[in-house]
Amino acid sequence: MNNNKIPFKRILQLLKADLIWKDFYRGVTLNYTWLANQLGHISLGFIPTFLVYHFFNITVLKSALYVSIFWFLFELYNFLEPLLRKIELKSDVLFMQKKRKYIFKPKWFNVAFDTFTDVCFFILGSFLFVFCILKFDDNIVIIILSILALFLQCKDGLL
Repeated sequence: MNNNKIPFKRILQLLKADLIWKDFYRGVTLNYTWLANQLGHISLGFIPTFLVYHFFNITVLKSALYVSIFWFLFELYNFLEPLLRKIELKSDVLFMQKKRKYIFKPKWFNVAFDTFTDVCFFILGSFLFVFCILKFDDNIVIIILSILALFLQCKDGLL
């Protein structure tokens, strides 16, 4: 049996927990939280693209490009800033023995991949707005959306 595959029965259990039982729990399942997070990323691509397009009177494709570049740069800074700065922990929440330095050592490849995925969802939201305006009139938009959708499905093992 392949350990990377989720059994169909488990998927049904998760769907039931997400769709029906979540109001009875004190929390929600991780896949429900992940989906809500990604829909937030899509919205943060879609809504600013609409606002830039509407208020700055530029083409819809440029609006999506500007918003996508903004989120890429924002996430790049968000990713690189902790790597480039040496910050000492000054928290009373975490107990540390005296004269010991706490160094957080995450698996940076996982953080980088998660950041890249977030950027892809921002871009997906931006170009979904473009798609709403242009419909099927622009092959570049269709190609971008297809590549993003394929990557995001393959990334999560849905294909």
